Amino acid sequence: MADQELEIVNAENDVTIRLDGEKNRITVGAAGETGSFIISNPNLPDTPCVQMDGRGRLLLGSKGISGQVIGFHPDGKHGDIQNAATVMIDSNQGLMELGKMIGSSAKSITLRFDGSNAEVTIGGKNCPGITRLMDAQGRTTVKLSGESGSINAGGNGSEGTLTLKKSDGLPAIEADAVSSVLQLHGEIVGNGPTLVGNNPSGPVTIKLDGTEATVNLGITDNSGSLNIHATDGDTAIQADGKDATMTLGSRENAGSILIKNREGISKISLKGSNGRVSAESGRFRELFAIDESGNNQIQLDGPDAVIRCGGPQRSGKITIRSSGGGDTVEMDGSSANIKLGASGNGGALFLRNESGQDSVVINGNTGAASFGRQGESGKLFLRNNQGNDAIVLNGETANIGIGSSGTPGNIFIKNDQGQDTIVMNGSSGNVGIGGQGQAGDLFVRDQNGNNIMHLKASTGNVGIGGHGESGDVFVKDKDGNNNIHLNGETGDIILTNADCAEEFDIDTTSQHEPGTVMTIDELGCLRCCNQSYDTRVAGVISGAGNYKPGILLDRNGDSSGRRPIALVGKVFCKVDATGDAISVGDLLTTSENPGHAMRAVDQSRTPGTVIGKALAPLTGTVGLIPILVALQ
Repeated sequence: MADQELEIVNAENDVTIRLDGEKNRITVGAAGETGSFIISNPNLPDTPCVQMDGRGRLLLGSKGISGQVIGFHPDGKHGDIQNAATVMIDSNQGLMELGKMIGSSAKSITLRFDGSNAEVTIGGKNCPGITRLMDAQGRTTVKLSGESGSINAGGNGSEGTLTLKKSDGLPAIEADAVSSVLQLHGEIVGNGPTLVGNNPSGPVTIKLDGTEATVNLGITDNSGSLNIHATDGDTAIQADGKDATMTLGSRENAGSILIKNREGISKISLKGSNGRVSAESGRFRELFAIDESGNNQIQLDGPDAVIRCGGPQRSGKITIRSSGGGDTVEMDGSSANIKLGASGNGGALFLRNESGQDSVVINGNTGAASFGRQGESGKLFLRNNQGNDAIVLNGETANIGIGSSGTPGNIFIKNDQGQDTIVMNGSSGNVGIGGQGQAGDLFVRDQNGNNIMHLKASTGNVGIGGHGESGDVFVKDKDGNNNIHLNGETGDIILTNADCAEEFDIDTTSQHEPGTVMTIDELGCLRCCNQSYDTRVAGVISGAGNYKPGILLDRNGDSSGRRPIALVGKVFCKVDATGDAISVGDLLTTSENPGHAMRAVDQSRTPGTVIGKALAPLTGTVGLIPILVALQ
């Protein structure tokens, strides 16, 4: 076959048009020349209506003629543009339409680009519109569905985000699937970002206001309500504006409120499962109730385990009521009082030990307070301002202690006029009974209630015994021995000590010990004897050995220059037996040995010089022996 090419050259003999049958190609243009393919209107032969040029342009239409692209469905009737054309681009109307045939006679527009109205329509009769945006792997990441009326962003490995921006390019509305957050942005000037909803009548019933950071549900005569359902369909959370209540929890799930810090740790929790409100985890765990001025009026302090009520200009008060509505427990900060009980409901205070047993009970019905229990004795301590125990009631020892170091104890018992009629004074060790126009009496009774001892102030009498019991009085020494015994049965006065002594002034120029024989000097004072058979002998200083004065006369309180002289009875006496041995019963007289007695052997000199009789022997020495004082 002959060559399958047709070439047309220009005046320079350059090929400008080539028809290549082998390659099924028509080439228009040459080096330095831009090729164009032009189709003209028969009525306007010099006016191109269709033009394709080497600059990559396709031009349809010309002056007075709009450019159009029309595609027909195979089943469509040629020339029936209205019903058969499934593709049409009309430059006159600024319109591009894509459609499909319905049956074999009519078409439905499914995709329409309308330039005059700046409108794009997707979908048509029996063909819902769908728009898909795909990623580089061909996966749908954005889908707009006309059938379901939904916009889906994300999926197939991508997190969806929807952002609406303002004219300055800053986001105004953001919906972020990563954080599941819908954000409305706006400058806090004038009206801030707001999401509103209208009821059928028009007024706004739902409003989310970013400027005030508020969510408003409901209006006048149309209270707001927020309901959040659980998976079983029950309302799990309900906020009701009509009743001003918020309810959390359902049949399957107990309600709970958790407030977390920036690290996501729960700090405050309200749990319906156990009915607890707690501030948990971390250093500060406190709950506050604040007044209209912002002052903390009630504070629950977890670290210090303290509840504080009251604050600036308001004293605290805690009131606990009974089932009948009466205030049965009241703690008042203004008066610093705690009250337990109310009308018809007596108050009581119970303090328990670690085993849960009542150790201290204060009962308002009976007006009684008890301390201790079986196996645990009670004690009551009252301390002074130095912290010392000033009053102690000891149930274990059945003792009452009053007073402390630096503070003597006193007990005052008053009459009905408030006057002290019985006073027990710890500083002086005295007990005063009577006074204030009332004579005091002290009664000591036996087991039958009979007055066995009676001290009667009005008569100055002391009565001991009676009612079948004889009275006795015992006076004891520091070791508890009976030194004086008044026997009510026999009427005897029993003195356990030996002699009857009387105090005399003595010569203080020398020391005088008990047992020394004393004589009378010219001034009437007593001094040691220093000569034998002295008629001025007065007696022996009492108190030597184990004999003490049984009766002491002329005791005037100032004994610095006085000594008790045994006048009658037994006394230990210093004796000198170096010259003459002393036997029991020998008469004794003064000796030349100062302060000593000796055996009286010269019977002519004994009158007026005898001290007494020896009650023990002594031979060849000086010593201390008991004698019977009998001045002769």
